[in-house]
Amino acid sequence: MEAASAATVAGWRDEREYEPPTQRPADAELFRMLLEEGGRVTASVRSRASGEHVTVTLAAKRKGDDGRYVSRAKIEGRVGIRDAHAVFADDPDRDWPDNKLGAFYVGDGEWRAADGAERNRAWAAFALLRWALGGLALEEMAEVFIETTCCVCGKRLTDPESVERGIGPECNRRRTRSKAAGRHPLLEGEG
Repeated sequence: MEAASAATVAGWRDEREYEPPTQRPADAELFRMLLEEGGRVTASVRSRASGEHVTVTLAAKRKGDDGRYVSRAKIEGRVGIRDAHAVFADDPDRDWPDNKLGAFYVGDGEWRAADGAERNRAWAAFALLRWALGGLALEEMAEVFIETTCCVCGKRLTDPESVERGIGPECNRRRTRSKAAGRHPLLEGEG
């Protein structure tokens, strides 16, 4: 297969229509609906005071007949927070078992942070749950962004600026032709 010329690739890029992101900063009602209907949400929480952000994933799970939590792959439909026994909080950027932040047990309303969990991420996960359930006015302290994907390459976006823009930092550098952007092999020319 012959490599595409730089002019051909540039033409493809120019033909694409840029669509602004469909995801906006989330409100408590949208976040609660996602937890109730989908049972799994990845969101970034950005502090209004410092501008720093952390990303967490919340996943509602229920127990099977044997008393163990059932894998989402083995359940027909979705487990929303109303049907769940627990909502587990994870760091989406780390691997198991270091990704565990804690769990909220729906029956007794108790939050248990995981041993060794990063304190600010664990706090963000618990604050998101309290916010969604109506027990915390989080919008006064922070902004919440639902995870989305880059409209150019499809990679996961969690940084609030990238979510608002709809394009990740690498694709944005290429799109704006920033000198800091790396060259893609197809754009190098036929040498």
